Amino acid sequence: MIHEKAKDTAAKVRQVLKKQFQGVKFSVTSDTRSMSSSVCIHWQDGPLESDVEQAIGWMASARFDGMQDMRITTGYLWEGERYNGADFIEVCRTESDERAALVRTHLQQTREPYQQPDYYRPIDREAAERELIQAGKLKGFPLAIPGIRQPDPQPVIPPAGKLAEVIPFATFQEKGAARLTPEQWFKYELLQSLEPFIKALGQHLDEDGEVIDELFKVVANRIYGIK
Repeated sequence: MIHEKAKDTAAKVRQVLKKQFQGVKFSVTSDTRSMSSSVCIHWQDGPLESDVEQAIGWMASARFDGMQDMRITTGYLWEGERYNGADFIEVCRTESDERAALVRTHLQQTREPYQQPDYYRPIDREAAERELIQAGKLKGFPLAIPGIRQPDPQPVIPPAGKLAEVIPFATFQEKGAARLTPEQWFKYELLQSLEPFIKALGQHLDEDGEVIDELFKVVANRIYGIK
């Protein structure tokens, strides 16, 4: 694993953002402390937080394991090499008053408040903003394609002495059940149920436990995060 400073990870983050979201002005800074390091991205309007998270979140070199209450270093792949750089990638998007007003008006016209008057969950706000973008009433950007690591394919080696054999490939659920913990399998089931409400979520689901944990964290932050 190649070790790099957080500022070097930040430089790569800028490359990805420039390619994925052309014309958007991002502020990318790095922060290094005694026990951790991070890259922070700030911008106004433009792409949604979930889009930017998917575009560069895979470049975080660490994740927090809630079951063991500890940070685990994983690194990230870049041009075929694994790097250990900034531990965490943080995104912070602000809305202009005009954009926020349009989204709120659309929410009031299309959705019921959640549990208290005039409060809407982040996931509802995001869905409303996407609807306005699709209708051409707001400027937006297509959903970014994340660099989620895909598991390496495992070759099937036939037993010696046999010229041919019909191999009963495992179904997705069979493979998943064998590779995921009960907690991760439960997360996967919940994420599947959210596919109709979160665009492109399904295409990123994979039976890899780290992928499931990371997607679950992103979705949980979008639903229950404070705006």
